[in-house]
Amino acid sequence: MLVNISPEETKSALARSYLQSPVENSDNAYLVNTGQKLVLIDAGSGKLLGPLRGQLRANLIAAGYRPEQVDEIYLTHLHPDHVGGLADGDTMAFPNAIVRVDKKDADYWLSKENMDKAPEQSKRFFVGAMASLDPYIKAGRVKLFQGNTDLVHGVSAVASPGHTPGHSFFVAESKGQKIVFWGDLIHVLAVQFNAPSVGIAFDSDVGGAASQRLVALSLTPRRAATSSPERIFPSRERAVCARLAVPSSGSL
Repeated sequence: MLVNISPEETKSALARSYLQSPVENSDNAYLVNTGQKLVLIDAGSGKLLGPLRGQLRANLIAAGYRPEQVDEIYLTHLHPDHVGGLADGDTMAFPNAIVRVDKKDADYWLSKENMDKAPEQSKRFFVGAMASLDPYIKAGRVKLFQGNTDLVHGVSAVASPGHTPGHSFFVAESKGQKIVFWGDLIHVLAVQFNAPSVGIAFDSDVGGAASQRLVALSLTPRRAATSSPERIFPSRERAVCARLAVPSSGSL
């Protein structure tokens, strides 16, 4: 599924990280307690992508929280593996939450006109987004933002279009520390960290996604092959992606 790279180059890049295809992956969501609000970043795939996923609710409860405690849900984008956990059929999985997403992503993925024009294999992305957000839309609990936006105290959105038209990063800051939620900026770390031009077939704009990746990685003090996180990120700044398995998320 990777583009702008040959199968041989992919195999070689994976081997340098002691991996081989197919690479096991993960769909991650993150709960941020600001002290005033409980903010969920992305909602996983729910039941949209089969029975082996959709563990968000159970893991949330295991961590000591209940779905009804979540105040805000911020979506990096509206692909099925980021929105499927929002609803159980026609029921809101997080009944008290406000859902926020960039207007460009909502305008694109919630448009029947766009779905009708899309290739057949892509229509499921639209169907998943519409079904997952529909209960919240009917309840008046979807709020759109545009581009770089302060959302709640300590958490802001940063526009990063490419993977989807309205893809967003989210930045949480507290007491001089910062964590950046990159969404689907990177899908295969072992390949794309050292080759940002490599995209994936699911990118709406492969070149745009690559540009965002290059910019994000260039903001790190030194993008070098090293096992020491402090060489890549300052000691008070970390980044996580939906595709990176915790606990490796803080030590790119």
